[in-house]
Amino acid sequence: MRRRRRSPAHLLATALVLAFPTTAVVHALDADCQPPDADPYTGYSLKLGYGCQQYVYCTSGTISSWHVCTNGLLFNGDVGVGGICDWAVAVSCPTDDSEVDVVEDANVVAPATTTGTTTTTIAATQAQSPDVLPSLLSQSSMNDNNDDKGDDVAGGDNPESYFCGESETDAAKLCKPCPSGRMIECGDNFTHGCFRGITSCSTSGSSSGSSTGSTSESESGETLTSTGTFADAVNYSLTENLDGIVDSYHEQVQVKEQDQTMEVGQDNDGDDGGEGEGDEAVSGPTPSSPAATPIPSLSPTLPPYTMAPFVPSYSSASKTVIGYYASWQWYDRNKLADPVNIDFTKYTRINFAFFQPDLEGNLYGTDDWADPQLLFGPYLYDTNMHSDDNKRCSWDKPRETTCNHHDTMKGLLYLAQSKGVEVWPSIGGWTLSDNFPTIAADEKLRENFAQQCVDLIRAYGFDGIDIDWEYPGYEDHSGTPADTENFTLLLQAVRAKLDDLGGSYGLTAALPCPADKVEKIQVSKIQEYLTEFNLMSYDFHGAWDTLTGINAPMFDQGWGDKTQRWSTHGCVETYLDHGVPLNKINIGLPFYGRSFTRATGMKQFHGGADDINFHLDEGSPQYFNIVNELGRMTTYRHEETQTQYAVFNEGDRGLVSYDDARAICDKVHYANERGLRGFLIWEISGDMIDMGNGQISTPLIDATNAKISNPSLDCSGLRDPVGVK
Repeated sequence: MRRRRRSPAHLLATALVLAFPTTAVVHALDADCQPPDADPYTGYSLKLGYGCQQYVYCTSGTISSWHVCTNGLLFNGDVGVGGICDWAVAVSCPTDDSEVDVVEDANVVAPATTTGTTTTTIAATQAQSPDVLPSLLSQSSMNDNNDDKGDDVAGGDNPESYFCGESETDAAKLCKPCPSGRMIECGDNFTHGCFRGITSCSTSGSSSGSSTGSTSESESGETLTSTGTFADAVNYSLTENLDGIVDSYHEQVQVKEQDQTMEVGQDNDGDDGGEGEGDEAVSGPTPSSPAATPIPSLSPTLPPYTMAPFVPSYSSASKTVIGYYASWQWYDRNKLADPVNIDFTKYTRINFAFFQPDLEGNLYGTDDWADPQLLFGPYLYDTNMHSDDNKRCSWDKPRETTCNHHDTMKGLLYLAQSKGVEVWPSIGGWTLSDNFPTIAADEKLRENFAQQCVDLIRAYGFDGIDIDWEYPGYEDHSGTPADTENFTLLLQAVRAKLDDLGGSYGLTAALPCPADKVEKIQVSKIQEYLTEFNLMSYDFHGAWDTLTGINAPMFDQGWGDKTQRWSTHGCVETYLDHGVPLNKINIGLPFYGRSFTRATGMKQFHGGADDINFHLDEGSPQYFNIVNELGRMTTYRHEETQTQYAVFNEGDRGLVSYDDARAICDKVHYANERGLRGFLIWEISGDMIDMGNGQISTPLIDATNAKISNPSLDCSGLRDPVGVK
């Protein structure tokens, strides 16, 4: 562990699915999600009579979500590119309840066959069908889908007049070609779509032309109606009582190798600094200064890949909120993180970090001064106050206990459990995992370890066990290939002992996200033994990377990723593929960030972790330390990953990637929509901000609970606190 309303019946809708590989098949629905003489339909369906502004997702003949695109459905060139309001099929959209025409060939303009209607044609290559998306995302299928659209950028082949911009008018001014019709050719400015039919650019090659209004004409005479900016398109609203939402597609890109002799802090053009393209400086109370002119980031050369959408599985079940308590934080800030200062009602469970195993599987604490006082309360030095009721014995060494008298009502165990909050020991951690391979490889040692877990529960009054082995098979922590099976056997042994103990004692494990680590775990087998899966969905990127990146991206950032699914969403999908139920998954919420020196934006070279501005955290600042520095930084929202980063305004510059209240809220929204179990927070002292008036502010955990209690809460209004020091 690192440190809704149903639509009226009888409205016709046209469901667009893919008959692999290229032909769109139309189901004429004679009622909501109900095709005539066919099985109940599952898939996307355009809603007629709404001017191409609404569509639904059908699940076995029932509407599971209804989506509104305030600026109309967009097409930006490929399957899943852009937001939820992108429609990846060629359709003509009548303005009344007349039947919809479907264009089988993306390059053929659909005629306006319905008398008295105005038709807008949206070009396409494939239909958005969750069942076939994985097969479409290969390099070969992507190339096949675009062979007829003029991919030869160098040769100037752009027969369909595709150009980049925030709107058609903007594209006519910029005249930046995207001949294949794919938004990837517009670079990293994700507000830009790839618009078809910008003939003024094709004929003049400059920003001059007739495209000065909201419409323009293609060479074929087709009328193209401007649908607004890409950002507007994904700013959709939903009808009331909506039970689910299909998440946005997010186009991702990979980065080509760059000349490593380039000076740190420069982009590929040799310019200094500048925030990442497409990232908007946050307005409102967040402090800022005039931002530097954006510079181009490193150019991608590999094809994009897209996360498959998920079918909504919203659950009204209560969420589990797990907060790690890191015992060493007790020493900092005049013991601000003392248990007496924590509002435990904001959590469901506290994982106390850490206990550790020796090579024989015996468990003991990590700090014989702090741990007993944190868990049991401060020592009582007045012998007149000693009694059997306040005598507690701590496991300070293997097979040894130390007994003292404590002010138990000030201990973490009492303060949390008296509020109905569970307390579990977390065993292991990043620096304490080296002994797991030896223990797990031997049956007797496994049995001893399992028995120690049970005895620890009895001795302290814990409510469950959390195993934090980082990671099975990880060579740097003494891992071996045998760990894969042995990890399963270790969990099996612990589960058996807990069952023998009686009661409802849970067993969880902190689990990795990267595919190379997940593949060394028998995920399908350990489901039998684990109560919950705690996914460590953070530390995806940091100063160890060549380029600046996002600590905990909601969706893949697309550069510097070792594999696809290098994100929170990707991690969930990985475990889902292994058969883990969504309602057993907890995702990580980082109350800290990752810093970089000598960089002013994302996807830039850097000078390593910033241990100068964030020296107390060795370059990985807790949220409260980030807040302390915001007065001399400009903050930016990184929309593609739904996270935040802040750039120093002066000196050697540098930046920090972190989750603010809005990013945390977005992750809660994701968990709500997917029906996940809950969250694990590393760690709870991170957002404890001393307000200087005797009050402690906790904006991140407050945002977590606010979104849980009110799923309709608008996350976009949440901001960092300012003026705090």
